[in-house]
Amino acid sequence: MPITVVTPPTFEPITLREAKEHLRVIGTHEDALIESCITTAREVIEASTTRAICTQTMRMTMDYLPRDCITLPRPPVQSVASIKYIDTAGNQQTMDMGDYTVDLDAEPARIVRAYGRTWPIAREQPGGVAVEFVAGWTQDNMPERVKHLCKLLVAHYYEHREPVIIGGGASEIPMSARSLMRQLEWGAH
Repeated sequence: MPITVVTPPTFEPITLREAKEHLRVIGTHEDALIESCITTAREVIEASTTRAICTQTMRMTMDYLPRDCITLPRPPVQSVASIKYIDTAGNQQTMDMGDYTVDLDAEPARIVRAYGRTWPIAREQPGGVAVEFVAGWTQDNMPERVKHLCKLLVAHYYEHREPVIIGGGASEIPMSARSLMRQLEWGAH
């Protein structure tokens, strides 16, 4: 199921100030580099954990409307904005919000048919169903372990600007933050 970012995050897990404090950097001459490291760290965490870290709007497309349940990847999911589908006549429709219930407490979040309701009949075609949802943590509820992981990765990228260390033999730099990333994978809160 393809997922695209409709509205990217407007903030990062840590601020420039927090990153500079962690790096013990004074001055502004490397601010652009550090900001790039912060964004890269978030993107790596998101890719490695299949989570949305900072609040963003996403769209997931499917070829058909599942019979009973739509599972929303990229937790934590905050809300569902809309479910659009192509009807049997070939026209795009927006599903009535009364036809479904969103379970945001489940991980991954899911959308199920509302009690006593049936879902509309949708045409089966590539990308015929699109679910738009908001996922990620807010600045106020960002877990400390995510912030710490981001700081570790920023420090790693800042310190090691090349992929190898030369001297005494070339070797790949290990990523000490892998265990924190594993904790953010499905089911580990």
